[in-house]
Amino acid sequence: MRGPRAGAVTAAVITAALFSAAHGPPDFLTFLDRFLFGLAASSVVWLTGGLEAAIVLHAVNNVLVFVLAGALGDGVVTEEAPQSGGELYILLSALAMAGYVALVARSRRKLQPELLTPARDLRGSGPPVSARAW
Repeated sequence: MRGPRAGAVTAAVITAALFSAAHGPPDFLTFLDRFLFGLAASSVVWLTGGLEAAIVLHAVNNVLVFVLAGALGDGVVTEEAPQSGGELYILLSALAMAGYVALVARSRRKLQPELLTPARDLRGSGPPVSARAW
């Protein structure tokens, strides 16, 4: 890629599509919901330089889904977008994910996480290895 932003956007779209496809969505709205989730996860990975914020997003999402399913009973479908009101469901889900990404972006400005770690020589104290030996 020519620039870091183009690479990040390309990677986000590809991984979001793979994430959605891996969840086996039965219809377009469910695919779109999972795709938007993948974009949100990619965004927070790019913002923080680590997987932790994306893992938190996934864990909180799963806990909320299972708690709601447990509280509301068997009538709640957790594998796909609801048949009636699916567009509203996707909109609310997208707004919640956008809010989380905005929170992470705001926190990043305040906390300034270290995005690059200095390289360390892990070869130990043995003799230096020549490039020709390989």
